[in-house]
Amino acid sequence: MALQDSYDSKITKLVKVPSIILDIKKSTLISPLKQYSDKIYYVTEDQTDVPLFTHPIYDKEKDVVYIDARPFTSIERDGSLKIRSEYDHELNIMRAKLELAWVEKDRNEFFFAMEYPQSIFVRWLSESITHRFGLQPIQQVKLLAWTGMYSFGQYFNSIDEVNIDRYLQMIARNYMLDVNVVLEVAEVVENHFPRDVEEYLAGIAKLDISPRLNSLNSAVLYNMLSSAWFINANSLQIVGLGVEYPPAFSSLVYMATQYSVYKRSGIGSRVDKTNRQNNHQVFIRQLNSLIAAYDKE
Repeated sequence: MALQDSYDSKITKLVKVPSIILDIKKSTLISPLKQYSDKIYYVTEDQTDVPLFTHPIYDKEKDVVYIDARPFTSIERDGSLKIRSEYDHELNIMRAKLELAWVEKDRNEFFFAMEYPQSIFVRWLSESITHRFGLQPIQQVKLLAWTGMYSFGQYFNSIDEVNIDRYLQMIARNYMLDVNVVLEVAEVVENHFPRDVEEYLAGIAKLDISPRLNSLNSAVLYNMLSSAWFINANSLQIVGLGVEYPPAFSSLVYMATQYSVYKRSGIGSRVDKTNRQNNHQVFIRQLNSLIAAYDKE
């Protein structure tokens, strides 16, 4: 099954989200939460008994998202909210909007709006593994095809037989691969599109791409990707989540399209290199259409 929210990933499953939500609700009896919009709420230093949390929390009962604004905000003497880091604020607001879109929108709508971040993700992850383990060209191609399948699998609980061939053809076209290589990879993994990092790594082992990849596990993967992003608070944790969860990764791609300071990061440099044929403008237009309902009124 595809990840349901930010706390359904390998690195976030142990977080006691119901307990945090309860603490947030208790805190409102003393101090009301500050709002960005009707569906996005800040947890600030006023909420003294709420433990820190890194990722947006979706409250299904109230149909709202909470973001922990304490690392980048403070409360002024007059009670107003002061933003101390615009980068962190914008990233967290975008993450909250995409969290809402992920749980509320039709998954196909989200999928097609995020074509550009998908392409960045596939190239970035494949190249990171390739460079780390020194893969040969034919090995790189197989890994690229498999990572392309992963980028599709992340979005759907299952992919029916009708769509399998269509998606494999799309992967071959999108990444300029020989369709026969893509079909060969799919055959080895029995047409299974991986939905999380463990399934992705299991597929790499099953494909037997290279003996050099025998040492690749989730710990090694997270460690080698640790420098892919910087500047923002909790960068390592966001990248780790982004390996499994499209809303987290797409939010980083968004920031990289908006601010040149991210060019020096691993993800940002790839975003910068692909700024052609109006890629960024098309992505932002599709993104804004997807999240329009969650903007301030």
